[in-house]
Amino acid sequence: MNNAPRSIQVPSAIRSRITASRFRRAFTLVELLVVIGIIALLISILLPSLNKARAQAVSVKCKSNLRQLGVGARLWQADHIKQRFEMGAYFGNVASVGIGPEIWVCPQAEQDGSAFNVVGATLHGKGGGFDYRVGLSPGPNAIARNSGAGTPSGYQPNPGAELKDNFEIWIDDRPGSGDKDYNDIGFSVKVNGDGTVTVTTIAKSAGDTFDLENSATGETVLANVGAGGSTTVVPGGKSGYAVNGLSDYAKLILRSDKIIAMDYYSGVVKPGSDLEADWKRDGQGVPQFARHNRHVNVLFQDASVREVDWREIDFFRYPNVITKSYDAQ
Repeated sequence: MNNAPRSIQVPSAIRSRITASRFRRAFTLVELLVVIGIIALLISILLPSLNKARAQAVSVKCKSNLRQLGVGARLWQADHIKQRFEMGAYFGNVASVGIGPEIWVCPQAEQDGSAFNVVGATLHGKGGGFDYRVGLSPGPNAIARNSGAGTPSGYQPNPGAELKDNFEIWIDDRPGSGDKDYNDIGFSVKVNGDGTVTVTTIAKSAGDTFDLENSATGETVLANVGAGGSTTVVPGGKSGYAVNGLSDYAKLILRSDKIIAMDYYSGVVKPGSDLEADWKRDGQGVPQFARHNRHVNVLFQDASVREVDWREIDFFRYPNVITKSYDAQ
């Protein structure tokens, strides 16, 4: 008996169809290039729209932050009816009513690396009939200097010092009537990277009595601060906003068209003291902090937040905006 396998004859018509189907399974090089070209075209069409949507989302979050800063100031006033709201203690004051460091920073400033450090501590000073508070952040009564820069003898900040993880804050006491020497008391600030900063006293020359308070809780963390050596840890975080350092809050709140806070490169915006070089303009004159498609988000006294063209807040090239938007005298 013959057990050899028998060959199966496949009709030629079926063989041709099988062969053709095998060849049709693969793309030709031309077809592949066409598909890649279509995908690239779709990406080029959609990408600008996606970038625009992302930028709008960032701007909306920034406006929300500024609005909450405005609400925080009003809440603080409601809780401290008999106390004066100091613009230099703005971040500390709003922290005490629950508006913490996560609200202090513009998300775009975080992305582009222009966020600077602010300290959640407030200096409570008393003396000569004065009772006042000054925040440990650059402002009308506080300047930032490089670590080891030495004692100042006036308004002598080191621009950009507050961007670093180690810097100094020097205070001019008695807001509104101080001698503007900015050396009444000084602190070293070390950013710990965990939502806290370590604050150490450097020197004290003023006769007033100073207590250092945790701005978030109002608790005194260093009582009767003296010269050198006292150390504490307080909340701290990045910020991308400045408060209006040209006018007192009590005067600003009477004028709905005045600026309370805005996108900026440091914690205070102060016409007459700020340096134009720190605005880091591009070739068309747009300052670096005009982060939102050449616009700046601004909190006004009436609690509105508007995205304005950078020219509307540029007091260097358009001095008339000082009386229009900053000065509440």
